[in-house]
Amino acid sequence: MFSLPLTIVGKIYIAHQQGEIANFWGIFTTVGGLLGLVIAVYCHMAMPGLVLGFTGGQLIISIFSVFWLFTRVRPELAPTKKFSFQTSKRVFNVAVAFFVSQIATLLLFQSANIIIARYLGTEHVAQYQVTWMLFFYVTLPQ
Repeated sequence: MFSLPLTIVGKIYIAHQQGEIANFWGIFTTVGGLLGLVIAVYCHMAMPGLVLGFTGGQLIISIFSVFWLFTRVRPELAPTKKFSFQTSKRVFNVAVAFFVSQIATLLLFQSANIIIARYLGTEHVAQYQVTWMLFFYVTLPQ
């Protein structure tokens, strides 16, 4: 929940054609989670402590990567407090277009499953879907 907005760091690096730096922060975040987990195990914590150690370690590194990006690497991309109605309107229009595209894709790829479930029964949907995915993956490289 807290780490979702922090994933913007990797997206910014990839958008600037710096995927290796995004991967570096991804590795560093994973190592932070592992270190938090090791500390939780060393302290003989129960399951909630293990989860907190793992996610807390990742969260700390993610927060550090956000501060590093917005203060050292790309300060011009740092969020500002000023609000622009025009910019918000443009972003909303693009978001609506992506939403409509996702709904259309969902309907396109799931309509066969709905039809099969309606006329043949739900037990036939899994057989159809597995077969369809196998053929889909074969033709995907083309």
